[in-house]
Amino acid sequence: MIPPGSSGEGKFAVLYQFTGVLNGDGALPTGGLTAFNGVLYGTTQWGGLPGCFLEQGCGTIFSLTPPASPGGSWTEAVLYSFKNAADGATPNGSLAVDGNGVLYGTTQEGGAFNEGTVFSFTP
Repeated sequence: MIPPGSSGEGKFAVLYQFTGVLNGDGALPTGGLTAFNGVLYGTTQWGGLPGCFLEQGCGTIFSLTPPASPGGSWTEAVLYSFKNAADGATPNGSLAVDGNGVLYGTTQEGGAFNEGTVFSFTP
C-alpha cells in the first residue's frame, strides 16, 4: 500500500503473483515479508523441489527485488527449497533478519522428529 494522498485513498499494487507448485516458484506464502537492503524476503509452504506431499514441494525461501525504474516488474527468486529432511518442510510464519542479512525462520514439519525446525539462511 502507498499512504493515502489528498484523495484519502491509498494505492494498491500487486508486486508478484506466484505461478504454483509445478512451476517451482512456490505457493501459499502464508508468512509476512521481511525487508533487508530494499529486498523483500518470505517463505511459501509449498513449491520448490518436487518430492514432498504428493509432489507439491516442501516449501521455499524467496526474495522479491524491486524494479530498477518506477513502474517496472519486481523480480522473484527462489533462494532455497526445503527437502523434508533435517532442514524441515512447510515453513510457516515471518522471517526475522539480523544486521548481517541472515534470515531466521521456522518450519511446521520435518527435522529429526518430524515436528519442525528452526533454521537460519544466509542469502
